[in-house]
Amino acid sequence: MNKKLIIFSTITLLLLPLVIFAIIIPAQPGQGAINILSLINNLLQVLWWIFLGIIVAMSIWAGILVVKIN
Repeated sequence: MNKKLIIFSTITLLLLPLVIFAIIIPAQPGQGAINILSLINNLLQVLWWIFLGIIVAMSIWAGILVVKIN
């Protein structure tokens, strides 16, 4: 069960950038107000970098733990 969960999580994390960057919402010319779609898009871009940093930190931490065990 855990192996299936790990494989599913890994595939999901690998496909996440493709899903996020596949949605292109073109900007309307002459529109000065912030619309909901651009707000959500900007929020997802910020969250993506935060989660990417967390993933890198967790991978480094897991590597340190593996080295300590051996």
